[in-house]
Amino acid sequence: MLKKLFKAFTTVMVTAALVVGSAVNPGVASAKPLYDNTKLGKFFQVNQDTLNSKANGTLIRYRDIPNVLYPATRTLQFVFKTTNSHGKPIAASAVIVRPNQMRKNRPVMVYNDFINSLGVQCQPSFGFEAMAHTIAHLGQNEDYKGEIANRNSIAQVIARQNAANGIATLMPDFLGLKSAYGANVLGSHIILDAMRAVRRMQSMGLKNSNMVLAGYSGGGMAAAWAAAMAPSYAPELKIAGLAAGGFPVDLVWMGLTLGNNHNPGFGIAMASLLGLEREYPTRMNVNNRLSKKGKKLALRNRNACTPRVIDQWKSESITTTMNGVIVKHQKNELRVLYENSLTNFRGAPRIPVFIWGSEKDILVPLGQIKKVARHWCNARSNQRITLIDVQRSDHITNFSLGLGAAIKWVEGRYNNQSAPNNFCR
Repeated sequence: MLKKLFKAFTTVMVTAALVVGSAVNPGVASAKPLYDNTKLGKFFQVNQDTLNSKANGTLIRYRDIPNVLYPATRTLQFVFKTTNSHGKPIAASAVIVRPNQMRKNRPVMVYNDFINSLGVQCQPSFGFEAMAHTIAHLGQNEDYKGEIANRNSIAQVIARQNAANGIATLMPDFLGLKSAYGANVLGSHIILDAMRAVRRMQSMGLKNSNMVLAGYSGGGMAAAWAAAMAPSYAPELKIAGLAAGGFPVDLVWMGLTLGNNHNPGFGIAMASLLGLEREYPTRMNVNNRLSKKGKKLALRNRNACTPRVIDQWKSESITTTMNGVIVKHQKNELRVLYENSLTNFRGAPRIPVFIWGSEKDILVPLGQIKKVARHWCNARSNQRITLIDVQRSDHITNFSLGLGAAIKWVEGRYNNQSAPNNFCR
């Protein structure tokens, strides 16, 4: 299992590391965001009055979708009610993959992918149909389904491996139906309400399942936010634990550290700029400050998945794509980053936690994560946190070195074992 997961993850993990580019944000806001213009169809359309009248986590509708990598499952894409960063009721989507032979109330992994994309359909629940379409057409696609399938292959491998072990996988589309990449408050709401919705699906038989939040890098950031926000936003949810590695906790620091320098992963930075503007249109000012070159790239890639985002902006920077922007002077935008940084959130998980990373990781140093973990220890008298330093500088290598221990720890949570602790004293 470990070898299969490692082989799949290493193809894209470097892009997950570069989620930190979301901190490079310019200007005084009042721009019109550049949204993905993909038409999603009636399945995702929910009347606002309906949303206003429903509780968070209410299941709106669902449909079976194909799972060609592991057909011995029931794979459902579903829409549910949640709230955005500003408390407004909205609809969101997710996918649940349940093995056909799975017993009632068996464990669920709530896997949070490192989505890193501008396209709504690049999120996990859209990848299953795209994969089936791509295989059926031998990789020849008139639209960009091949791109979506490629982006989602890692998440589907994880769901396949879990299913083979009799475990269900819930994968929230935590960027939302506007694909607001970088909006962590929004993402945590979506994750927690997806969990609520799954527990209420009688046909899934997962009402009392042990659910463990999991993710690495950008996905770990979303999972950690959800765990920290759960006591205030969804206190009734029974969550067995959080396993998160190499996750950014201080987006402001990262933005100021990266500055205006050229970066081979600048596409991730620009995607997060445009994504955050979608969630904070009155406070971010990105689209109308793009240079002529930047505007052309943004229009061309407003629905791009990770590989295209990386390729299209690979030799660019803030200075080549925006007009007169100096990162440290962008007070309004940096404030948005402050609010979406876990170092500044006073909530804390009430569940066991497993963290891995490295002090030598130049993008996500473990020392910053430790500051958050210490706050979590102090917030709960009996908090149990296992934290390991894998002592390498490469973000991809750090993932693989901690994966075995993480999986073993997660299995303990599935089986209701007592959680270890080597960090909280």
